[in-house]
Amino acid sequence: MAAPPSTPEAGPTFAVGIEILPYQLVAVLLDSSGGKLGMRRWPIVDMETATVIDQVATATVELVGTTLGIPLPDPRITIGVQIGGPVSTKDGVVLAYANHPTDSLYAGRDYHWREPVPLADLIRRETGCPTVVENDGAAFATLEKHYGVGQETSSFAVVLVRDGVGGGIFLNNRLMTIPFEFGHIKVQPEGRWCVSGDRGCIDAYAGRRAVRAIAGEVIGAESDLESIEAAIAVCEEGDIEARQVIAAFRQAGAAVGHGIATVLSLFGLSHMVIYGLREMVDPRSGRKAAEAFAAGLNSFPSLTYPLYRSAQVITRAMDVADGAQAAGLVAVDRLIRTCN
Repeated sequence: MAAPPSTPEAGPTFAVGIEILPYQLVAVLLDSSGGKLGMRRWPIVDMETATVIDQVATATVELVGTTLGIPLPDPRITIGVQIGGPVSTKDGVVLAYANHPTDSLYAGRDYHWREPVPLADLIRRETGCPTVVENDGAAFATLEKHYGVGQETSSFAVVLVRDGVGGGIFLNNRLMTIPFEFGHIKVQPEGRWCVSGDRGCIDAYAGRRAVRAIAGEVIGAESDLESIEAAIAVCEEGDIEARQVIAAFRQAGAAVGHGIATVLSLFGLSHMVIYGLREMVDPRSGRKAAEAFAAGLNSFPSLTYPLYRSAQVITRAMDVADGAQAAGLVAVDRLIRTCN
């Protein structure tokens, strides 16, 4: 049961967390302790900034209204947003945002915000609610701080395997607020081209977009692989093509393992957490693709400074509400706990 609304004098009490994804939003409502009170998903007709801002406002109004019966603006409500691009944490400006979605529903519907967007300020104006915006990797690191390995250690990193590969890092209980571009660590200097225009980086091998493309290339049927799920399914077929696609997933895991080795050697962390599609990154799923990814990933100790080779690398299946909850927790930390 939701806690009763506090008086305005008590400061903000609730946080709406919103994850911006290709052509959809996921939103959750959290109380001041981070507990989930409600969750919704909204489609977005296009990824233009004005459309996204309008839909964030609509999602916030509807979720708060239906769950709490509170009309906006209201001083008890705050908003946290996370997005898959570099963000200036100080002022909530999205410095760059582009994607080439892998979902077949959005094939050919690439988008690119070509100028910095003051997203926090624009959402604040539209809703009347205090708003923070954070990079998705940093937001997931905040989720892990509250409910994962952050309960065991003060320094750890999170890796997100999505269309591309991103990450976030806590050092001595403090979130690093500079962009942590894990996916752009080079693993093969003369390797595959990344959509960013660089060569040989982790993104070019390990993101869902890259694995799908590589799988299509090796079996000569790129047009038939409409999703990463299709590539995962090929791995179960037991023929020559399956073995070739399995090799692509092993290569993806090895690329992430190379990046993990670099981060461990730089920061001396005891834990790293990988979030991704269960059937791709978690060998407990029983899928051959995930087993191959894990086999590649497990190469990291040989590339790591010896003192840190015993670090724990944990894989987590990404739930539909995790990103929105992570964004809400950023708002809880920065806007609620600092006010109450």
